[in-house]
Amino acid sequence: MLSGCAASSPIVSAGTVAAARPAAPSQAHILPVCAQARSGFARCLELIRTDTLNSALPFGYGPADIQNAYDLPSASRGKGQTIAAIDSGDNPNAEWDLNQYRLAFGQPPCTTRNGCFAKLNQSGSAGNYPKADPGDGLEIDLDIEMVSATCPNCRIMLVESNTPQIADLAASVDTAVAKGANVVSNSYQVIGNADDDAYGSHYDHPGVVVLAGGGDRGYEKEGGFPSDQPWVVAVGGTTLVRAKDRRGWSESVWGGGSFGTGSGCTSDRTPKPPWQKDNRPGDCPYRTMNDVAAVADPNTGVAEYDSYGIYGPWLVGGGTSAATPLVAGIYGLAENAAKQNAARSLCRKRANDLYDVVRGLDGACAAAVPLAYLCTAEPSYDGPTGNGTPRGIAAF
Repeated sequence: MLSGCAASSPIVSAGTVAAARPAAPSQAHILPVCAQARSGFARCLELIRTDTLNSALPFGYGPADIQNAYDLPSASRGKGQTIAAIDSGDNPNAEWDLNQYRLAFGQPPCTTRNGCFAKLNQSGSAGNYPKADPGDGLEIDLDIEMVSATCPNCRIMLVESNTPQIADLAASVDTAVAKGANVVSNSYQVIGNADDDAYGSHYDHPGVVVLAGGGDRGYEKEGGFPSDQPWVVAVGGTTLVRAKDRRGWSESVWGGGSFGTGSGCTSDRTPKPPWQKDNRPGDCPYRTMNDVAAVADPNTGVAEYDSYGIYGPWLVGGGTSAATPLVAGIYGLAENAAKQNAARSLCRKRANDLYDVVRGLDGACAAAVPLAYLCTAEPSYDGPTGNGTPRGIAAF
C-alpha cells in the first residue's frame, strides 16, 4: 500500500475487480456540456456522447443496471433522507424531466406536490431562479436523475446558484444544509484559483455528507476545488462493463485519452488529513484525491432524459458528474449521514465493503514508482478510484 488511510484505520482489499480496461476507446464523440470556466468560476463536469443524441428511447445504463452493478438495496431504503444537488443556472423543465426518467424506468413520481422533489434558488425560495441555460440544464438533469437511480425513495432537493462563481455555489451548499439535506452533491470544479480555500468552510457541515466530483481531465498535479477539501468526499470515475464472472460486472480506471477521472496530490493549501498517509514521507505531503469512485466513462455511460436542451430527449451522460450524485444517493440509502466523518469513514470499512479497482490509469503522474498510485490503479487505495467502488451500503 503506497497511500491511503492512516495506520489506525487500515485499508483492506475488498472484492478485487480484475478485468482489464477496454483498449483505447474512442473519445472523438465525447463532448463537454459546459465551457471552460474563468478563474474563480466553476465548470460543470458532465460529458455526453454525441453518437447517441436525440434518441426517442433510453440508451445507456438505467437504474436497474446501476443498482445491480453496485449491489444496492434501492427498493427498501432511503425514506426520510434528502439528497441535495447544487448547480448553477436553471433548468425550467427539471421536475418534468426527472419524472419522465422515473416513468421510463418504473419508478414512482417524485414531485413538488407529493413532497419528494424541491427546487430552490440560492436563497432557499421556490422561485426567482437564475437564468436558464441548456448546458446547465443537462447537468441538472444528470444530477437529479442519478440520485433517483440509486435512491428512488430519497427526497431530492435541487438548489440553483445565481452564478457559477464559487461564492454563490458555496452559499447554495449552506442553503441546502439549512433546508434539511442529509447529503449534498457538487458536480463541478474550480481549477487554479488561489482564493478557493477561503470558501472551504462552506463545505464542512458535521452530520451532513458533502461530495464533489474529482474532475474529468485526468491526473493533475493539483486537485480542483471543492474536491480537494479534506472534509469533502472526492469522487472519481470508472469504466463499467458487464463481465462473465460472479459479480457480473468489471471496472477499471476511466482514462486513456483527453478525458478521464481526475486525481492527484492537492496543493500546499490543503494539508494532508491525519487519516491519510504515504509509504514514504514526502511522497505526497498534501491531501490525495480521490476517496471513492463509480461509473463515469461516457463510453459506458448512463441514460439521461432532457427536454430543455437540443440533444434530447434521451442521451448518454458521463463524467464525475454522473459518479458524484450516484454515490450521494448511496449515502442516502445507508441512512447514516449523521454518523459519518467525511472521507475518513471510508477508511474504516471492512473486507468486501467496497470493490477494489486494480486496473487502468488516468494519466502519467511520475516516472518514480512511489508516486504511481496517484494516477494508476493498485490494490487497496489509489488516487483515481480511492478506496474502491460501492459494494452495497456497508462502507457508507
